[in-house]
Amino acid sequence: MRIILSKCFTSMVTQAIRSKKSMSDELLIAIISGFVAIISGFTSSFIGSSKAIGYVEKSQAVFDTKLEELTREVREHNNFAKRMPVVEEQVKIINHRINNLEKYR
Repeated sequence: MRIILSKCFTSMVTQAIRSKKSMSDELLIAIISGFVAIISGFTSSFIGSSKAIGYVEKSQAVFDTKLEELTREVREHNNFAKRMPVVEEQVKIINHRINNLEKYR
């Protein structure tokens, strides 16, 4: 729409300059049309950027939630990894005790 209004503005100014009769009316119409084109351009840009900002905020919220969940899972895994060597040592001790009991039976 901005392109159409800009072309109308350009053609009106050109026509107003070429024909000297009622130049002030046509020039006024051309200037008003130009301002309307500029205002509509700013408005559409503002609306588009507002939608983009909303989308980015939603995406960031989803990303933060997923990151928190992943962090929680990593902490659980790290806790498990810390406990595993202790469990392995206990299994070795239990197996050794079982072997000793079987020997002396």
